[in-house]
Amino acid sequence: MNMSEFIASMPKAELHIHIEGTVSAAKVLELAYRNGVDIPYATEAQLLAAQDYGTPALKNFLDYHYMCSSVLRTGQDVFDITREFLNRCLVENIRHVEMFFDPQQHIEY
Repeated sequence: MNMSEFIASMPKAELHIHIEGTVSAAKVLELAYRNGVDIPYATEAQLLAAQDYGTPALKNFLDYHYMCSSVLRTGQDVFDITREFLNRCLVENIRHVEMFFDPQQHIEY
């Protein structure tokens, strides 16, 4: 067994992960379209390129994160991103997940 196979087969843990931060570029586009949310990116490649946060990194990261979170509008959206994440966990042999959901981002005042 080579090192890549060994790492792929070993059990893993995902500690302190916010489900909103796991949404894939494809899912962001899908949910934006489904929910009629206008985002500044039209392709997966553009979304992935936007993850090069540059400077100021924290501000750019948070802007990107909140934009991705803005496409989550329904319980079905949260279900869909959770299912997508847990399916990736299965593929990557992740056996333990410490997952968080941030409801404050989804509450209108």
